[in-house]
Amino acid sequence: MTPFSVVWRYAKLFLFFALPWACAGALLGGKIGFALGVSLGVVVFGVLGLWGERWMERFHAPTQLAGGAVQESFRRAFERVPRQKRRRTPRVMVFQDVAPHAFVARQWFSVGTVFLSQGLLASANEAEVRVVFESALKQLSSRGIGVRTMGAVAAALILKLAPHEWVEICFLQRASTVGATPSRTIFFAAILAASRFCLSVSEGGKHPVQRPQPMISQATPGAAQLYII
Repeated sequence: MTPFSVVWRYAKLFLFFALPWACAGALLGGKIGFALGVSLGVVVFGVLGLWGERWMERFHAPTQLAGGAVQESFRRAFERVPRQKRRRTPRVMVFQDVAPHAFVARQWFSVGTVFLSQGLLASANEAEVRVVFESALKQLSSRGIGVRTMGAVAAALILKLAPHEWVEICFLQRASTVGATPSRTIFFAAILAASRFCLSVSEGGKHPVQRPQPMISQATPGAAQLYII
């Protein structure tokens, strides 16, 4: 990601938060209302930047700090990072999910956190976990990880305003029975559009971590790729 792309994403995200409040404030209170609206956008933008990583923890409710063999694998992966690119050691946390997932998040002035699902730890051996850690460390040190974390958290917060059943239909393709009235449909369409916009800011392309083919667990078919998002 180029420096211009990072700045542009920050600008888009700030305008997304500030512009609606600024326009509403200008209509209701003139210049003072406009200034208050922009200030509110600045506050929301700052909260996401400073506490985005903590919000991610709340969404996934990690059960524990990873320990034992997992920490040892992480230490070995960290040692392989060139010394000039090393930062302080990120945290590693485990959350409940049977699917093999791994992702990273980093807020401003933080070294970041690596999130691992219990399903990943159950299906991957030490060598595979180490490959995931190496990719995670690269992502945490990559340009733009801060704004991508902000976009992901903003999308998750916006989706919490929508009916849970509708979110499952759109994102998890689960069958569900919902009462679709015109007003609810319009409201959900607006929520979906806003969340899609924030997700576009958080996208950096999925970075597939190829698992060594002989090591793929037969218990997890179709899990030949783990994604650091």
